[in-house]
Amino acid sequence: MWLKTYLIITGVGAFAALTMPWLVIIGSFLIIPGLILASMPTAFMYGVAFALFRLLLGRFLSGVPLNVISGAATLALFWTIPQPGLTWARGMLASLEEPDIQASAPIALEGDILLARPFEGRCDALCAALLKTPGVTSVRVRTLRGHSNTYRIVPDSTPGKRSTVIGHGLLEERRYNASDPLAPQRALEAEWNLMMSEGKALLQSDDAPEPGFTIAIEDGPAVPDAKPRSGRVDWSLEPSAPHRKALTITDAGEQVLLRQSILSIFAPAAPLLIGTSGGIENFRFGWERRRLGDGTMYAEVPVNRLLLDHTSVSRGVNMETTKTRTREELARALDDPRKPVSDPVFALANQWMDSFRANDQPLGESDRRLLVRILEDPRVRSSDGLWAIIKQVDGDSADLRRLAARRYLAATDKKEARHWINALAGLPVGAYADPLPEERAILADPAVSRFATGLIKRQGDRGVDAVPDLLRLLREYSVYDPGKYGFSDLTAATDAVRSGFRRIGPAASFARPEIEQLLASPGLEYRYKTLGQEEWDTLLVVLAKPVETLTKPENRSGTDARYRERVAQRAAKPYDPRRD
Repeated sequence: MWLKTYLIITGVGAFAALTMPWLVIIGSFLIIPGLILASMPTAFMYGVAFALFRLLLGRFLSGVPLNVISGAATLALFWTIPQPGLTWARGMLASLEEPDIQASAPIALEGDILLARPFEGRCDALCAALLKTPGVTSVRVRTLRGHSNTYRIVPDSTPGKRSTVIGHGLLEERRYNASDPLAPQRALEAEWNLMMSEGKALLQSDDAPEPGFTIAIEDGPAVPDAKPRSGRVDWSLEPSAPHRKALTITDAGEQVLLRQSILSIFAPAAPLLIGTSGGIENFRFGWERRRLGDGTMYAEVPVNRLLLDHTSVSRGVNMETTKTRTREELARALDDPRKPVSDPVFALANQWMDSFRANDQPLGESDRRLLVRILEDPRVRSSDGLWAIIKQVDGDSADLRRLAARRYLAATDKKEARHWINALAGLPVGAYADPLPEERAILADPAVSRFATGLIKRQGDRGVDAVPDLLRLLREYSVYDPGKYGFSDLTAATDAVRSGFRRIGPAASFARPEIEQLLASPGLEYRYKTLGQEEWDTLLVVLAKPVETLTKPENRSGTDARYRERVAQRAAKPYDPRRD
């Protein structure tokens, strides 16, 4: 009787889990129900086998001996089924295994280097580090498909196709600096740009020089043309194709100087179980698989670490020296009107400005003058580092604001140029109390102002004097059509108006009736009710709207009372530009 009950329960559970796997996903949020439901197929499979063995052995045994022997036979059956696959997998691993080789002395890389790997044919951080290594003349990057590019650092006058890197070198491990974690990478990039600015260029060609050294990075099938099968669960009892991760360095005579590899195969587990894999979109059942081979499940070959430890590859950078040289070369380039806009030296502006990220001291006068020159020189195209240095600006900043506004107004693509004006939103409190003519020109046209969100937010520095302008902007945005791809930009602009009012605070309460009227208009209703009702309601409460009149958005859970409590708490907090 108990066995029949067990089979009915596990059978129903197995049917539900296999035909409606979404039930397992839902149950997993509660942990225990999900685990129980996921185990039902295995439990039912073992129960059926146990029942069949009891039926076959019932002629000869009964009672406890029958149950014990039937249970042992069930376990033996499901342990035996995957054994052929496991035996094949172990034999395959043994046949493919190659001993690791550690270099007895540092490998002096020189000449032409072949970098063979299954991914990325462009010149990345490793390629750049090899090119910077003394004695290395070229790096040929070859992918698994056989496509290759050869990179060389040559005098800028050399004819040929120019290229760019997507990495700038390798770094040795160092203590993590939470205040400026990107400082080492920034220094590497500056070092590369300094090298390129000294009359050098990165040349890309398709020739294939005979390599003096080959650095082979593997991460794929260990057997060519092997039948692909992943380690994910499925209903096949065949093992997966053997997978190899490896780093091998050979010389021109193909002698292995260094090798470290990880081999693995996934095969059905013993005893045989029904497992799960995948996520919400591709959840599925299949035979549970176990990993055979070297290392742990997610073991990786430390390619960069091995190269830094055992070869002469260029590593690291003197950060202080690079920072000093960056500033000197940048200043020299800004003084030289003959330098073309394409010169890599102007990219140093970003590295120099970004180097102030961890600085907590006001910007010195000489650095401030250099910042002014960066803002007024159109050859500096990118403003990426401006966010970091602008936080160190103290005192009057009208000249910086004027230059940034002029760059923005002169730009053809306002969306691309928006960071020049928006980065200055990090200036000290009160910096925008007196508007400039250039800033008024930006705010006069919604097609221009909608990208200048930093400027809009900082109108709050003007206090109640800014209320007419902020209301005008909100009025214009409520009827302005930004086109097919401008919805999110206009939403950001309306949010910036809200932030401007929030900065002014209760003194702008006389504007609340018109704000509420505009939020109910067709142009802003969706943005209010769906995208930011809590934020707008917080502003309205700051502007003296009774919190008891608020109703919870339809897309929010909870009660009206809890929503009002949360909005009241937010409205009571002082203005914070990062939050409001």
